[in-house]
Amino acid sequence: MKPISRPVLQAICLSLAAFLTTLDVRAQTTVESLDQEELRELDIEQLLEIDVKSVYGASKYVQKITEAPSSITVITAADIRHYGYRTIGEILNSARGMFYTYDCNYARIGTRGFIRPGDYNARLQVLIDGHRVNENIFSGVGMGTDFILDIDLIQRVEIIRGASASIYGNNAFLGVVNIVTISGEGVSGTQIPLEAGSQSTYRGRITYGTRRPNGLDFLVSGSGMTSAGNKTIYYPEYDDPATNDGIARKVDDDRSASGFWRIAWKNLSFDAAVSTRTKQIPTGSFGRVFNHPGNKTRDLYSFLSADYEQSLARNTRWITRLFYDRYEYEGSYVYDNADPSDPPLIVKNRDLATGAWFGVESYTTTTLADRFVFSSGGEVRYNSLQDQRNFDVNPPTTYLDDHRTSRNWSLYTQTDLKIAPTFNLSAGVRYDRYTWSGGTINPRKGLIFLPQPRTAIKIPMAGRLERLTCIKRFIKDRWTRPTRISASNASTPVS
Repeated sequence: MKPISRPVLQAICLSLAAFLTTLDVRAQTTVESLDQEELRELDIEQLLEIDVKSVYGASKYVQKITEAPSSITVITAADIRHYGYRTIGEILNSARGMFYTYDCNYARIGTRGFIRPGDYNARLQVLIDGHRVNENIFSGVGMGTDFILDIDLIQRVEIIRGASASIYGNNAFLGVVNIVTISGEGVSGTQIPLEAGSQSTYRGRITYGTRRPNGLDFLVSGSGMTSAGNKTIYYPEYDDPATNDGIARKVDDDRSASGFWRIAWKNLSFDAAVSTRTKQIPTGSFGRVFNHPGNKTRDLYSFLSADYEQSLARNTRWITRLFYDRYEYEGSYVYDNADPSDPPLIVKNRDLATGAWFGVESYTTTTLADRFVFSSGGEVRYNSLQDQRNFDVNPPTTYLDDHRTSRNWSLYTQTDLKIAPTFNLSAGVRYDRYTWSGGTINPRKGLIFLPQPRTAIKIPMAGRLERLTCIKRFIKDRWTRPTRISASNASTPVS
């Protein structure tokens, strides 16, 4: 038999890689998450009888994970308690294909090898009970102690991998994370947990929840955390007597507080949340003075949302959401603008951003004979504040003073069809219109094969239009998205 030449073998490998990239075939087997001790006591027959987990975030209605048009992981409150996760970043880091980095200021999540330092998680859309919490300045969301919600209030985290722009828009470029919170009935009383740990870390929370006989479900919670961080951190890059021999001392302080309120009655629910976090920066990054207590950031996020759900017909569900969000960022930085041979010239720099937006989202879902599900909806969002400022305090020097408003609206639809007992077809498209960057069309289609009740092979069928749209959207969003000045210049503020 004649051996295969190296060029032919390379061509075969490249063709196979291209084929798999186009199909992106994924097989997954899922079972309901149980307590570890209970899981060990089950025999094979009992394991096979466990219900398949359901997910809401993949298509904006409850469906089995095996039937959802994405690769999905669900992490429950029991998982969070068992492994002792403290931030949403640690939770996501435990999921397949995701990883977590921390630069002693902000936490970032990477997906399938993609991560951009300074991107502030803008390619991952995060929802709390279906409400988008990415802010409107940098499109980012906190993944560390700056996250808006206390981890103990999470019932489950739905991680939907892959582009979901046909339902959620451009922020869902790498995936969607939908966080489902606990209800007042799930608390049924008062909780006051207190914690103490290393690095002078203290946490506290007080939560009250109840469900009245008339169906009124009420939850209110407040949390606080303070940590001195690492008392000393050694950085070889600064190992010089002029920079304290590379030792950052007592400049890793982290303080945060958050509150969450929810009331639900019949078809109505109201949510409100607020969080604030102040973090010292020990690293001397981006040309700042190393080991200076004046380097710090403060983030403040709050939102209000009201949801109304109504059955329009026997098989049709209609949901409308009104929302108002606000985000504030303040960076206080210290620079030395002197030449290396001159005495220090200390300059205090301020980097500010304020965002506020409100809007409405409405969509319907129709189910026919458990074989056909049709979803359609739209969203209108008005960004009433998108302000950025950067200036030196003394001497007064302004580098950026930008004030703008914008709006965007979108329409989307998705169809899920059971074409056979073991085959499902999913197809959807979304159109977004932005003030500054125009319109984008984001289609998606895929085939799901179910050879067994708890095994699914999902085949996204990306065509040329989908690839070109994806590339165009990525480039356009990259060049039109505002950049945080303090994290983008290499040494001193850009004039």
